[in-house]
Amino acid sequence: MTDTSTPLSANREARGSASDFARRTFVGHDQQGLSLVELMVALLISTMIMIGLVQVFSASRLTYTMDEGLARLQENGRFAVDFLAHDIRTAGNMGCLGNIPPSKLSQMTTNYLNSTSSPFDLTRGGIEGFDAVGTTPGLSYTLPTLYPAANVSNTSPTLDTNLVAGAVKGSDVLVLRMMDSSSVELVAPYNNSAQIFVSQPNSIYAGQILVVTDCDRASIFQTTGTSANSGTTNVAHATGTGGTSPGNICPNWGVSNCPGKTYKNGAQIAAFTTTVYYIGKSASTTTSYTGPSLFRRTWPSGSPVDVELVEGVENMQILYGVDSDHDEPPTSSVWHNVDRYVPASGIPTDPTTGQPDWAHVVSVRVGLLVSGRVSATATAQTNSLTDTATYSVDGVKLALPASDTRERRVFTATIELRNRH
Repeated sequence: MTDTSTPLSANREARGSASDFARRTFVGHDQQGLSLVELMVALLISTMIMIGLVQVFSASRLTYTMDEGLARLQENGRFAVDFLAHDIRTAGNMGCLGNIPPSKLSQMTTNYLNSTSSPFDLTRGGIEGFDAVGTTPGLSYTLPTLYPAANVSNTSPTLDTNLVAGAVKGSDVLVLRMMDSSSVELVAPYNNSAQIFVSQPNSIYAGQILVVTDCDRASIFQTTGTSANSGTTNVAHATGTGGTSPGNICPNWGVSNCPGKTYKNGAQIAAFTTTVYYIGKSASTTTSYTGPSLFRRTWPSGSPVDVELVEGVENMQILYGVDSDHDEPPTSSVWHNVDRYVPASGIPTDPTTGQPDWAHVVSVRVGLLVSGRVSATATAQTNSLTDTATYSVDGVKLALPASDTRERRVFTATIELRNRH
């Protein structure tokens, strides 16, 4: 018999030879680096991915910036409307004296101030407006340049420079007069010829313009000092004011040809507030913004104080709701229903004085054009879109100045005068 089995040593030799061949083959094809073509392809793919990421980031950032600018714009518009609405609602407040037609105010008020100019004239009524010439409903008006000059507006009726001297042209001006809502009641003996007695504590201070009123009359004066006395505060109103204007014309009430008035229980005293709303050039020193803003001017102590309320309010148009036929109720002495909305130049006149009779006004419609914020250089805009629209604000077609890309929105509110009822 022939032995056909393979010797063990031969098998080992064969396996070793195969393993060496495989090892040699593998080592011969091992990757030692990248070719130039492969490297260029990898760089191209990486660059395309990076470009895509940068574009996505830039688009997201632009969208965020635009949304943030729009949110700020809308917030500014809402704040501006809120400020105006609050003061318009309280215009003409004179305590229990109620609403008095301007033609009768001179008979029921006494001005002891050494001034009869517009800010201190009770007889001009609780509301008064000045319409910018060329901005009546139906007309077109081109807005001032990006950074408007501050100057007295050309208005109808003519704007009293004692009221405001820095308004931007093309915007209406609104004047409101009222007794401050934070009033203090008089206490016995109420008043004498030299002073008024009020309860403690209170916020009255020397130099403040005050009005005291009951259901019969009202008096406006400037306090020259206060003193505490057994639970009361004595409010003096002598002629001397320590240099504070305008001062009082009478040393005492009821003497020296000065009419007197005796107030009794229920009478109130409070700050007399004349408020002027207008559009002016921003005077901000904390930011680079120098565009148009909504301003409010008041006279707390005889000298005007201007406060920049809201930036970006570019234009203000105001219409007044008048009840021209006094139709409801027929026996009432005040006005109720709005027949039409007119600009300040369209207010019905008083047949006796020939002057606008603001007692006809029962509501106010305010229109504001608010723009996005811009930097001190006209190149940094809220966004890169060019705004070429024409905006209608209370019927006035406002065209934009040249090379202006600010985003804008129109805000409108109709506010009822509470002190007309």
